[in-house]
Amino acid sequence: TFLATASGLALWGLGSAFWGLVAGFAALGVKWALVSRSRTGRTAVP
Repeated sequence: TFLATASGLALWGLGSAFWGLVAGFAALGVKWALVSRSRTGRTAVP
């Protein structure tokens, strides 16, 4: 996310701060999906 913000990239009139937030939320979503996916594969052991 730092690279997206520090790059100074501006697409479609949206500045790099916006793209940094988008990259951060995308990374958070990927992490959440991977964690929830790994938890569903486990079985409870009594």
